[in-house]
Amino acid sequence: MDSNPDIRRFAAGDLDGIAQLVTATVQESYGHLLPSYRFERDAQWADSWVALDQGRIVGVVLTALDWVEDLWVAVGHRDAGLGGRLRVVAENGRAVQFYRRQGWSTVRQHPHEINSFDMMDLSKQLASADAPARSTP
Repeated sequence: MDSNPDIRRFAAGDLDGIAQLVTATVQESYGHLLPSYRFERDAQWADSWVALDQGRIVGVVLTALDWVEDLWVAVGHRDAGLGGRLRVVAENGRAVQFYRRQGWSTVRQHPHEINSFDMMDLSKQLASADAPARSTP
């Protein structure tokens, strides 16, 4: 088990890994209440963030606008701060979307050196000094 799984946005190939994680967690926690549970493939998983340990999805947070809709963490990765890291990333999603609309892009994501959340380094290409100056009316 990696003590610091990578967290990134959902990618097209993640759905099967998310299905395995969510199904296993539901069976473990709610199996007695939901014996015929079926994973909802048509949920808005494209809006999720995933945590990966050696290429395997071990956590996922599904966001919807300004709130966290679902948060799932694999058994071997609980009680280590991963759920909190996923929540912080999801909560900062609106801020990141704002910066991306302004032309910024993510350079790297890394754990904070003291606190248990991820930091994100952003970069933006500034206008070239050779670009013609805008005229003001």
